[in-house]
Amino acid sequence: MSTANPAVRTAAYIDIENLCGTASPTTYDCELVREFCSEHINPQHTMVIGACSHHAAPRASFAWPTARWLWRSGRDGADNALLDEIRDASVKGRFDHIVIGSGDSIFADAVNDLVAAGVRVTVISRSRSLSSRLAHSSVDLVMYDDLPEAPVAAAA
Repeated sequence: MSTANPAVRTAAYIDIENLCGTASPTTYDCELVREFCSEHINPQHTMVIGACSHHAAPRASFAWPTARWLWRSGRDGADNALLDEIRDASVKGRFDHIVIGSGDSIFADAVNDLVAAGVRVTVISRSRSLSSRLAHSSVDLVMYDDLPEAPVAAAA
């Protein structure tokens, strides 16, 4: 569990498909991502906003029921849904710490803007999908390798 200070106002923006490494994550995949992210944020004191396609929505929202979910399909749909939230003018004044759960370079400009405004930014990403542009723009990086495979049920 994270030892994050509850007085620090934190928001986490999670691209669940990117962190799972697939456009069709299983509930198990989404649960593993939730557990990993919860080790690096204080889930009791962090507003979590997740985004994914309509296709992945049932599994993602079931696996992470405490998150507020945005569903947008199409090319970069989840990314753009999260960017709309991040770029909201009130975000810069409301939070001391922003966590971006994605490795996509599309977030680099938003991260740079937040850092320039004095907001602490952490990027959580799979090591194989972290763009160099995003890696160079963030302050804190938390990376992991691929998620473990779901256990196979024993034959009866």
